[in-house]
Amino acid sequence: MTNTEPAPMLFEDFLTKSFDGYAKVSDVITWLSINHVKATIAKPTLTLPCLAECDRSTYFDCYEISQETIGSGRWHDIAMHYNCRHCRRGIYDFAMQIRIPDNPKRESELIAMGKWPPYHERIPEGVLDLTGSDRELFLKGWKAERAGLGIGAYTYYRRVIEDQKNRIIERLIDAASTCDMPVEARRLLEQAKKEQQFASAIDLLKQGLPESLRLKGHEPISLLYSTLSGGIHEHTDGDCLDGAKRIRLLLTTLAARIQRVLDDEAEVNAALSGLLRGKQPSKDQTSR
Repeated sequence: MTNTEPAPMLFEDFLTKSFDGYAKVSDVITWLSINHVKATIAKPTLTLPCLAECDRSTYFDCYEISQETIGSGRWHDIAMHYNCRHCRRGIYDFAMQIRIPDNPKRESELIAMGKWPPYHERIPEGVLDLTGSDRELFLKGWKAERAGLGIGAYTYYRRVIEDQKNRIIERLIDAASTCDMPVEARRLLEQAKKEQQFASAIDLLKQGLPESLRLKGHEPISLLYSTLSGGIHEHTDGDCLDGAKRIRLLLTTLAARIQRVLDDEAEVNAALSGLLRGKQPSKDQTSR
């Protein structure tokens, strides 16, 4: 049985999709000499989310590189700095080691050392609020999930849900209290907020939670806890990765739903305030 190495990557893909560990890359350099002693490092245009002002995926250009020309046969420490072509404020920094081959038919070798910011996606602020003092654990779970480390991601996310369940319930009830609902439903939610037993609080939420805060008609805390059933040792790493993705998706969806309800309430309050101010007679009218 023969061992087949994975196909070499493109430099752009290494920077944007899998900047982690070791890889062989096919298009890192352009040779400067026919004897293949020196070469220049490519500076590909990258498509990445702008986390500064654009709030969408944009083009990023390399505006600075620590060493543009390198020699073959040894490792070089390289730092590349990118900024957003549109707002000029979004940045990505990449630190890596590069070794180019003596033989032009072979690929260059790269080792990712670090990047900033560490995540390409914008992590919703609402999620970080829900995770409270465990936000660093959530971020570690997010990073483990992106790296395909299922057991690690699942373990971090599970710890966050178990430690922050009371905070999540409290945020959910605070948002629900801004909704129009029957008096009995409001009473159930107030009772759930004071309830010391977790299972009892969930039962009250199931009865009183408004539809605007349900996920496809389901009470969200129960859905989150259903993803935690079973121990880690009972599942493969792939199963844990699937479970971690479900936890993260449910948590981010719930955070967005809570934020939407609160934003709607703030918008209504602002509109009412403006209307009431508009109805008040001006000083000129009252003096007549």
